[in-house]
Amino acid sequence: MKIKIILAFVLLGFAKHSFGQNNRLNSNNNIGWHNYFGTFKVSEKLGLHTKYQFRRNEITSEWQQSLLRIGVSHQLNQKLNLGLATLG
Repeated sequence: MKIKIILAFVLLGFAKHSFGQNNRLNSNNNIGWHNYFGTFKVSEKLGLHTKYQFRRNEITSEWQQSLLRIGVSHQLNQKLNLGLATLG
């Protein structure tokens, strides 16, 4: 019984390679993702987390996307830090 199961998995592995897509698209691009991450302590237990992503095509010349995320964090104890951040 074990041999049949092993044989089935081996055959499925060959089937994946033999029926796979052969028409994959290959493209070259020069996308630049530049990031900034900052965490600032506001008080002993409260912090502010910032993140900015500057995404460009052709490394820096063409605008693609800009993302700004801000969040707050609260240090419950030495080992646990809770955070809440914006999506976007």
